[in-house]
Amino acid sequence: MAERGWRSADRGTETVPVFSRVLLLSIDVESWVYSRTAELAALDSGGRRAKDAGYIRDSVAALLDLFDTHEARTTFFFLAETFEWYPDIVRETLARGHEVGFHGFGHVAMDKPEALARELERSARFLAEIRPVGFRAPFMRLSEAAMGLLAQRGFRYDSSTYAPPERTGERSGILEVPVSTRPLLRRKRSAHRLPRDLKYVLATGEFPYGAAMAVSIFGAGICRCIARDIDRVGWAHVFLHNLQIVPSRCPLFRHLGFLIRNPGCVQFAVSSRRAVETLLQRYRVVPIRTFLGV
Repeated sequence: MAERGWRSADRGTETVPVFSRVLLLSIDVESWVYSRTAELAALDSGGRRAKDAGYIRDSVAALLDLFDTHEARTTFFFLAETFEWYPDIVRETLARGHEVGFHGFGHVAMDKPEALARELERSARFLAEIRPVGFRAPFMRLSEAAMGLLAQRGFRYDSSTYAPPERTGERSGILEVPVSTRPLLRRKRSAHRLPRDLKYVLATGEFPYGAAMAVSIFGAGICRCIARDIDRVGWAHVFLHNLQIVPSRCPLFRHLGFLIRNPGCVQFAVSSRRAVETLLQRYRVVPIRTFLGV
């Protein structure tokens, strides 16, 4: 059973958590309507909702049933705009024992603190009712300066970085819970400055096995990396999108030209459901908030 509470041991400038053996399997809840095309970018919120046509609501409902089947609970990072469209599915996610984290209002980059501040202001209704303690930035990019702003707004942790599980700790009053990577090269450890996104860790010789794209490519093959880190430090963290588990009706993901221009969307063109079911069968999955005891 997952141990509640955050205990740590100092190793230089790092803080290494000590937990029972668990897998964090978090979900970013999104829609194909946030794809980067001129047509979609021109839509207002009502237009995006019409295009979504209930996909977010229906996909989350299917995921809640999937997690119920495996008696697992996890963290869903929702966009506040989704709460404006489908408030009941967000509330149901909480009612069924899962954690709801904050993913911004719309799916926009938050490289600078002022961008994060705008998203927080736009999300006032969501934040007031749901009161999330966890945050994940779109595109897994967040600046060091933004951490202090999250702390001011009552958040307890952030999960917008890639790093080995032991490379975690606290920044400006915010606990950092990275998506897991595995160093592949024997070299001096790369700096743990932000942003620490996918491009950065690949360039510094780390395999981001916890990344959504890695699950799409390798499927359950990432289990060896998960088992290694659970044996070594007691936990690992993998994240996916609802789009990878519950197929959407998006015609763009079946269009080769679009996928060539937008390689990050290739992960949505194939289903990762079987891999997710394997992870749910093999590991004890808990919400990040439960894992931290916050």
